[in-house]
Amino acid sequence: MKRFYLHTFGCKVNQYEGEILSQALARAGYQAVEYGQADLVVIKSCCVTSVSESKSARFARTAASRGSEVWIVGCCTEDLTKKLEGCKVNFFSQQEALEVIGKKSSLLETFSGHTRAFVKIQDGCDNFCTYCVIPFLRPQLSSRPHPEIIREVKGLVGAGFHEVVLTGIHLGRYQPDPGGSGPLASLIRSLSEISGLYRVRLGSLHPQEVTGDIIEELCGKRLSPHLHLSVQSGSDSILRSMNRNYTSGSMKDLFALLRKRLPDIELTCDLIAGFPGESDKDFSDTAALLRDGQFAYAHIFPFSSRKGTAAAEMAETAIKSSVIRERAAFLRTIRDDLFAARRKNWIGKTLSVLIEHNSSGFSEGFSENYLRVRVNGSHPVNSLIQAEITGFEHPLLTGEAL
Repeated sequence: MKRFYLHTFGCKVNQYEGEILSQALARAGYQAVEYGQADLVVIKSCCVTSVSESKSARFARTAASRGSEVWIVGCCTEDLTKKLEGCKVNFFSQQEALEVIGKKSSLLETFSGHTRAFVKIQDGCDNFCTYCVIPFLRPQLSSRPHPEIIREVKGLVGAGFHEVVLTGIHLGRYQPDPGGSGPLASLIRSLSEISGLYRVRLGSLHPQEVTGDIIEELCGKRLSPHLHLSVQSGSDSILRSMNRNYTSGSMKDLFALLRKRLPDIELTCDLIAGFPGESDKDFSDTAALLRDGQFAYAHIFPFSSRKGTAAAEMAETAIKSSVIRERAAFLRTIRDDLFAARRKNWIGKTLSVLIEHNSSGFSEGFSENYLRVRVNGSHPVNSLIQAEITGFEHPLLTGEAL
């Protein structure tokens, strides 16, 4: 029997596609084994940053040096292929890999090592933000039809999953029926009717894509009260330079509306520090937006130039590496203060917790608004319990099961 090992870098879409590949390989007679035992090593590569690209290349080169057959599947830049020149590696798209395996893409049946399942509903991006290479790697927009997604989610619930995360390369562009209205909200409503599905979450959204329909699904408790927003900057000047189609003012209005309509919501975000041309004032505006937004967490990315993007041609306004590092560190300090403050707000309140694992008389899981909670007692994995929050022990909230 042929043996394979699959390693996934990057986003939730990559993780979903990796699970589809693993499923197809198993059906084709391959056995999943540990890395050192594999005849075939499949790498779901990520090239969104130079760091992730280098990690993908190193992993592939090491696997090939051990004598394994190596496939790189998914996002691939010209630089990645150059880094692997002279290395025996096969490059495939997701569809090409499935064709080589001899299995058509099918519905996802499980999600190994997870208690929540990622469900890809959309692919492709044509927004061409000036810092981003993704539109060059996944340019074709596509959306899966509602009935197919519903069948997949029903199967996952039958396999024991009670929470799904809807994900895509540009989730806000989900549009299976051109000309249709509110397609994402309509899908959420349909999924909320599936018996045994406790929670539906969304992957990352652009701030302007949090529409009234989405807010109504949040208010109707058909969607978990947590949103991850790709904010990127708090400076209108930098947002224009990034080709982001919203303003700091529109974001502040959105945050205020969400907090008013949904007092229990938690928000997380992405921010880039040191984009070309970012003045001290621009950076100060971003720091202020981070504070004002009261984010439960923020992913802080030091700007990294990607070959082929418009931002890579902005060398004359590039920020010094030392300044980028300082600004990223400053934002992380604000982020860390908010991390603790947001969680301490929940002491004395009740949250529902979907248990992910347990040991030594305690159980851990995530609340509906995506806060990690540890509770007393050994509760079954995938059970949903109510917990009174009693404290905060970084990075966890602690509580008593009710």
